[in-house]
Amino acid sequence: SLSVVDLKVQDDLTVTDDVAIGGLATVGGTLGVTGVVTANAGVVVDEMTLDADTLTATDTFTIDAAGIITLDSAAGVVSFEDGGTAIGKIFEENNNFVIEAVVANEDIIFRGLDGSSVITALTLDIGDAGTAQFNHDIDLTQGNHIRWKHQAGGTIRASISAESADDLQ
Repeated sequence: SLSVVDLKVQDDLTVTDDVAIGGLATVGGTLGVTGVVTANAGVVVDEMTLDADTLTATDTFTIDAAGIITLDSAAGVVSFEDGGTAIGKIFEENNNFVIEAVVANEDIIFRGLDGSSVITALTLDIGDAGTAQFNHDIDLTQGNHIRWKHQAGGTIRASISAESADDLQ
């Protein structure tokens, strides 16, 4: 048993049993841990805090990997939120890959960079039962067709234009 006010060790210090530190511990060099680190009150690294099952960033958060980034949820759902409010999710349903907007009547919008201008290529108007609004042409390769399906008693309305009469069949 040793009781001292200040203890200065000039070289290596080896402790062969548990160490309990009741105050702040500062390490000026690299802390090499060969076992598990348990931190029941969370871990703070620069602008990131990991506490229980939540990783929080106080600024922009970047995931940068030299390989594949995998998101693996046992529930099969990845949820997108803004300020804690759900706005969308992606998930698997009956072997289908589903993209779902979860705010009532809000659209799903596909944008891209055309030269130096951001354009909206496609809008799925959820408030209008999913009407697809294309910003420009729909081009089909030769031999492909557009098929219209309707329920019994429904009406099909179409407006078709062609560059020449030979294009219409």
